[in-house]
Amino acid sequence: MKALSNHRRGSPLASPGALRLSSRVMKTINRALIVIKPKQPFLDWINSQADAPEFEVTLDSLRSEDCTAILVPEIDDYDEVWKVIEDLAPEIFETELNGWWQVPELWPVNRDFKTFKEWFDVEIHSMVGDSVKGQIRKTAEDLG
Repeated sequence: MKALSNHRRGSPLASPGALRLSSRVMKTINRALIVIKPKQPFLDWINSQADAPEFEVTLDSLRSEDCTAILVPEIDDYDEVWKVIEDLAPEIFETELNGWWQVPELWPVNRDFKTFKEWFDVEIHSMVGDSVKGQIRKTAEDLG
């Protein structure tokens, strides 16, 4: 079991439930954050489609421009985080594919967890702050 390391939690500026940014203190939320970053096989799949984008899609642009970020339960060790990611992987995989083509027949057939890890890197962030005053609004789908 590998504990999540967060050097800021031991900092004199850090206090439970708060994250200091310059002169402002924001509340931390009881969630971790995972960021999904496509790898070369995902780019290869995009470029292999008959109606591939006319603009150039690069791995750098896929990995640095508006990657999918997902709040997950607050967890203290990597093994637990990876169990959550494995449970979410089929849905995440389909969401990423659907972001380019909404026709499932164009998607790769094999979308298991092993393939997910070959197609995507996952960044794990254990400290998540909320800089916005007010409630988090969920989509109508989630509420309904």
